[in-house]
Amino acid sequence: MRIPLRYVAVCFAAALPLLSQAQEVADKKNVFVKKQPEIEVCHQMGILLEYFQLDAKKANQLLRKYSPTGSDAKGLRDELDELIENDEAKLLETAYVIARSGQRAKVESIKEYIYPTKYESPEVPTTVGGINIAANENGEKPAQTKILFSEPIPTDFEVRNVGLTLEVDPVLSADGQIVDLNLAPEIVTLLDTEYYVKPGKEDESTGTTNIKMPVFYTMKNTTQITLQVGKENLFGFHTPHDDPSQRVISMIKVDLIKVPGSPTVN
Repeated sequence: MRIPLRYVAVCFAAALPLLSQAQEVADKKNVFVKKQPEIEVCHQMGILLEYFQLDAKKANQLLRKYSPTGSDAKGLRDELDELIENDEAKLLETAYVIARSGQRAKVESIKEYIYPTKYESPEVPTTVGGINIAANENGEKPAQTKILFSEPIPTDFEVRNVGLTLEVDPVLSADGQIVDLNLAPEIVTLLDTEYYVKPGKEDESTGTTNIKMPVFYTMKNTTQITLQVGKENLFGFHTPHDDPSQRVISMIKVDLIKVPGSPTVN
């Protein structure tokens, strides 16, 4: 049976609005998919800093051996573990902080030490009573009245953090393999407080004043470095204050910490 062409044309004309509506729906879906924002991955990093103290000769040998491969110093870390097990080295300090890429993080284990940095000059008050220097009938002279000086008065103070401080700015690469670190960790030790001595009078009894000043010792690294994620890195080399025959090797490592539900890094 032949279908009249006029009938086909009428059916096609009736179907055109439906096809047009279907196309509009499809276009809207495509637009909606295209306009969806991309998921921004937030990376967290665990930054581990360790200080090891050992004999200077052995430390120098390890430094010469591993400094050319300091960005992948797992062998050095393993040897330090063996030295600790054999009581030939000790773990001096450890700092650990979790940070996000592009944001500053800080961890402290400190004691705040407050000390004066400026004093007012001492004043001479009036003497107590008069001074009679005439001898008595026995030829003895009376003791003279002492001139009293006031103590120096502190006017300005400063706070120094004594202990371990790690402050770091990490930036993770797009592929999650490389980390740029801007950091300046330090260990500050209060060694002693000493009386201030007048210049040029070190050997005189009158050379020492009543002003006491603290003596600090600092081991500090200030640097910007590039590390590979998950690798042990040789970071610094120091001399401890209490034993010049020893050395301190510092190691640093950065690990990625996956947040539950966040996409992995390819």
